[in-house]
Amino acid sequence: MFAEGELEWHSNESGTLTFTPGVALLGGEGMTESATGFLTTPDYYESVSNAFRSELDEMILIHRFTPGKINPGLRMEQDEVMHANMCPVDDIEIPIVMRSPGGITGLHYSINTIHSIKGMTLEESESVFKEINKGLFVDDYIYDHWYKGNNDLCLFD
Repeated sequence: MFAEGELEWHSNESGTLTFTPGVALLGGEGMTESATGFLTTPDYYESVSNAFRSELDEMILIHRFTPGKINPGLRMEQDEVMHANMCPVDDIEIPIVMRSPGGITGLHYSINTIHSIKGMTLEESESVFKEINKGLFVDDYIYDHWYKGNNDLCLFD
């Protein structure tokens, strides 16, 4: 699905309200000693101040697909697969705070499809996104699954 090189952070079906709440990855041959990283947004959500958590609870994100943002260098056919999977409809409105089927509250936040925050200007939205990114994309909230062998199966919710 992805081109060669570095893959940016993404969230499956990020611009879809009825997203799949889990990921199953099967590492094929040659995956040994490589990793897939996951953000543990529930831990971040619990770490922020009550005031900011209240803001997050009310926040609605507007999503748009931007070609090449997830994995620069995709062929047009690959980009269309990403478009259909990530954000098939532009300007979809989705709450940033979600509860998983298992009852865990965290963020449904994809830096690749978020465009703005409902009721805010682009400049205001970017300011909030920068604050979230600064606190979220740190080692404390990243889990790296290191593939140990061919056909290693990773399940993550």
